[in-house]
Amino acid sequence: MIIKKKFYFKSILKGALGGVQMKKLIIGFCFIGTAYGYGYAPNTINVSVSTNDPTAAGIGYAVNGKKIGGAGKSYLGKGPSNSTYRFGYRKNSASGRDIFCGTHKLTKDSTVFLISKGNKCRSVVR
Repeated sequence: MIIKKKFYFKSILKGALGGVQMKKLIIGFCFIGTAYGYGYAPNTINVSVSTNDPTAAGIGYAVNGKKIGGAGKSYLGKGPSNSTYRFGYRKNSASGRDIFCGTHKLTKDSTVFLISKGNKCRSVVR
């Protein structure tokens, strides 16, 4: 009976130490993932978008199926390099119609101007 209790205690102690090591490993992976996500990714670029249309309610772009943007006539965001971006803005209100202004493949930090004339819009990258 006593021998069984010692064996049981040793297995609990061994399991507890394994759990501590596992926690350290998980915390380490979380730290590395967080550091990678906050600016250490070499394939992330800054994208600045602005328009000359005074009726623009929101502006932005879509990349890899994800829409990114904000309210107003300009927006500064981040995205992947070597990807195709679709630029546009929303006219008159947040629920207004979308105005498409063009696509560009961006490889470095870029400033994009959306120039509208009448019912047409085009995008220029600088």
